[in-house]
Amino acid sequence: MGQHSIRRINFFKQLIGAKSYLEIGVNKGATFNHLDFETKVAVDPKFNFETAQFASDGVEFHEISSDKYFEESLISTKFDVIFLDGLHTWDQTYRDFVNCLLHCGDQAIILIDDTFPSDSYSAMRNIYFAGQARRRESPPMPNGEHSEAWHGDTYKLLFLLRLFHTKYEYATILDKGNCQTVVWPCNYCNSAIAPSPQKPFRRFTNERFLHYVIEHFHEVDYYWTMNACKDIFQIALEDDLFEYLANLCHPSQTMPSLSTS
Repeated sequence: MGQHSIRRINFFKQLIGAKSYLEIGVNKGATFNHLDFETKVAVDPKFNFETAQFASDGVEFHEISSDKYFEESLISTKFDVIFLDGLHTWDQTYRDFVNCLLHCGDQAIILIDDTFPSDSYSAMRNIYFAGQARRRESPPMPNGEHSEAWHGDTYKLLFLLRLFHTKYEYATILDKGNCQTVVWPCNYCNSAIAPSPQKPFRRFTNERFLHYVIEHFHEVDYYWTMNACKDIFQIALEDDLFEYLANLCHPSQTMPSLSTS
């Protein structure tokens, strides 16, 4: 079960008093079916579990592509927390992200899965080719097996997010579970109430370099990103990021509990 995803999403729920939730890429429901929101919407081309067992008031299952779902959704449909864990390619995930922006509530938080590859194989665009290449070229682990880690090239969307979506901020969590990027609106901080707390991550600000990257986007790969532009991930520790977000949203209150329930 994706306890790290459940923990993080529950924190966001408490942080902003979220009532509605959208998950793109549900698979076996390891995250979706263990969350409690007034409204929950699951989207996946093929659910790998019996959705009828988890049906209840306020829960919707849409067995269609995310593109089709957004095409059919009313623009008035809004969500407070969104989890993107669909096809692990930068272009499809970016399409999902842009479509989600049309359905975000005022304080909505978007969690994007698999944005930090563990190695060059996990960063390959095709999961089957990645597995074959790893077994052919890399030594096995001590147990004699090969890692099955695969994140795809999802990480590339961070360049687009940083350059084109200036009203949003993000940070990538690397500890306490799978790597995930958290995206939130920049208007969280009310400077009239309290000064903005210090960021627990290094913000990437070289816009001129970003324009260069976009012009040569076909050349972006795992090795180049990790060696020349690792700051694009805006890495943060989970607890530090949660404390920062809590101080942005509620500067005079205690940070919400990190409950997994």
